[in-house]
Amino acid sequence: ELKNPIEKSEIVLEEGKVLYNDFCSHCHGEKGEGNGTIVDLGKFPPPPSFSNQLKELPDGKMYHSITYGKNLMGPHGLILSPEERWKIIHHLNKLQGK
Repeated sequence: ELKNPIEKSEIVLEEGKVLYNDFCSHCHGEKGEGNGTIVDLGKFPPPPSFSNQLKELPDGKMYHSITYGKNLMGPHGLILSPEERWKIIHHLNKLQGK
């Protein structure tokens, strides 16, 4: 039920995209399809896709997963500020087609 407190704007979306590319795309891929460079190297199995399995994932669950980690994904709560996490979630919503 947790909702994104940061208002969506073009600037926020662009900042979220940059943060996603820096911290997430190596596993999740540029478009969130689970085909990042680390996956292509055969180092890890592909994570779920934001266009399929995670298409309906709510903001609060994404925030929790980014903060505390999930499965093979480590926690990013000490690496990314709450504001940065919410900006990434705005970008993830765009990848989900929202």
